[in-house]
Amino acid sequence: MDQPKLKIALILEGNKIDRWQSEMISILTSSYYAEVKWLIRLNRNKSNTKTNHPFYKKSFWYQSFLKLDQKIFKVKPNAFDQINFNSIKLHEEIKISSTETFLSEESKKRLNKLIDKEVDVILDLSKTKPELNSLNLSKYGVWHLTFSDYTPKNPNLSGLHEVLLKKDFINSRLIVDFENHSKTLINSKSFVDLSSIHKSRNSVFWKTCLFIPRQIENLYKDRQNFVSNLNDLEPESLLNELEDIPYLFSLFKHIFLTVKNIVRNQIFKHFRFNQWILLFKFSENYQTQNYSQEYSRITPPKDRIWADPFIYYKNEKCFIFIEEMLINQNKGFISVMEIYSDGTYSKPVSIIENDYHMSYPFLFEDNDQLYMIPETGSNKTIELYKCVDFPYKWEFKKVLLEGEKAVDTTLFKHNEKYWIFTNKKEMVGASAHEELFLYYTDDVIDKKWIAHPKNPIVSDVSCARSAGNIFVKDNKIYRPAQNCIIRYGYGLKIQEITVLNENEYEEKNIDSIYPNWSNDLLGTHTINHTDGLTIIDALIQRSKF
Repeated sequence: MDQPKLKIALILEGNKIDRWQSEMISILTSSYYAEVKWLIRLNRNKSNTKTNHPFYKKSFWYQSFLKLDQKIFKVKPNAFDQINFNSIKLHEEIKISSTETFLSEESKKRLNKLIDKEVDVILDLSKTKPELNSLNLSKYGVWHLTFSDYTPKNPNLSGLHEVLLKKDFINSRLIVDFENHSKTLINSKSFVDLSSIHKSRNSVFWKTCLFIPRQIENLYKDRQNFVSNLNDLEPESLLNELEDIPYLFSLFKHIFLTVKNIVRNQIFKHFRFNQWILLFKFSENYQTQNYSQEYSRITPPKDRIWADPFIYYKNEKCFIFIEEMLINQNKGFISVMEIYSDGTYSKPVSIIENDYHMSYPFLFEDNDQLYMIPETGSNKTIELYKCVDFPYKWEFKKVLLEGEKAVDTTLFKHNEKYWIFTNKKEMVGASAHEELFLYYTDDVIDKKWIAHPKNPIVSDVSCARSAGNIFVKDNKIYRPAQNCIIRYGYGLKIQEITVLNENEYEEKNIDSIYPNWSNDLLGTHTINHTDGLTIIDALIQRSKF
């Protein structure tokens, strides 16, 4: 686009920044759409920040625990590694000071120099978050991230409340502050790892690393309509910083339960194991209930798993394509089996195997030709295979997309276009379960795939990852999705797609499926229905003996 880059002013505290911040700044400075021209260096006056609140009186215990947690549950890359900030080529550096969120008068005078500089966006990466919106220094407001509903102004404590009190998710937001109001750019739900605050925080911060670059790029592409497309921030959506903070009892309870679970899991490994199995039922309707009484189980031998079932009928025969994986190899391959009308089934036969993991054998027809898009995320590709001799012989056709770890790719044809829904892990350290991306084309084979402008179209651990064929019922489009709030592959949701075109995407939840119909179940993460057969997979516990 032939237009000037957006001019950014950056607020930082001190001379060191977190690794995730360094990565984000690097993305911006190397982009075609933005340039960081001013650095606002904040010196926080801590002399008046003390409080009599009991939480801060006992904060020593929390800080000590967080350090211990970080040492025990090490992750790579660590979002919080300290990086010396080497000043990029800047027009000016402005030094200011604040007490809590209040700026000194001298600082306000220094900042007023920016009024004539035509600053487009101020990015506030400081922990203090000084009140700048009243100064009206930038055209598109002051942008900042929050990493928790319970401690929005203190990123050092993000995830603490969610882990200790076993909340369903961590809510992170990108917020824009204008002179008299605030707007929400992104609202995202992330997985809570109940074993570790550090692991939970690390994944959240790596995911949010891309929030600002994505939205700065969107602003660059559509400056005229950007602000009008934002959502108002509801005042009650962010809790008071000190409200409902857990006290020491919750901390010690968490330590006790974590140790207990570690011991229990070690004992469990000697006697029991987890295994994915299949369940099916012949029924004309898409079944989402009563699995325990009406569904038949297909249980594999104890040395392997069968998962991700997809149905295909040919010559009145029913074939199930699955991921098969030997547990001791931890590398999946694609197999096919036949289910007979009396409920019996054949032994699976391996049909596609590579030196990298394969799963989720999504099937579709185009011009009377059968194709498959299996998951090949560990190879950083989305691959297309062509069936040359059904059902056992397949040949590699082409790579549809490459360069990123994409999983559970699902294709859907709508309004004469082909759409692929895929989950991607864009940052190392982030999760592949939490963000859904959409691409479209006029021709699966010969045309380039175009990224949807709203990507990621879903940023929610409870409904982002694909879970089977998108289907149409009563002229409505439904997308099965994985609910990964408790763990990967915990449950399923049925999302109704209400808007799908080249510019917009919207969906809403209409049904949920939980693994609660049998005592040995831990999860379910794929569901499909075709021509009178519904099939799902389920994670169960089995004895090793």
